[in-house]
Amino acid sequence: MNGDQIVQPVPDDPKAPLLPLQSLPIHRSQSFNSSIKSIFTIKNLFTLLGPLLCFTIVLFIKFDDAPPSSQNMLGVLAWVFTWWLSEAVPMPITSMSPLREIRE
Repeated sequence: MNGDQIVQPVPDDPKAPLLPLQSLPIHRSQSFNSSIKSIFTIKNLFTLLGPLLCFTIVLFIKFDDAPPSSQNMLGVLAWVFTWWLSEAVPMPITSMSPLREIRE
């Protein structure tokens, strides 16, 4: 051997582990309270507020002389503005979200 590799002897006991055992402490997951706090953050609130505003506008705001697509576009605009102003979602995703409404 050239001395670069270290060879450890294989134990004769067949029940001996092949890899060294480490006695690391077991870490429990977060408590229920802290996991709830991590879910209900301001960023998650604004992420959900965008679609909620869109669906509220589409369902409850009616225009008399405008086509229905203008109502949908106003809802998407509120959705995009909410995400854009709060930066709850990355800008590339926010900028591509109205593309589904631009169709004729």
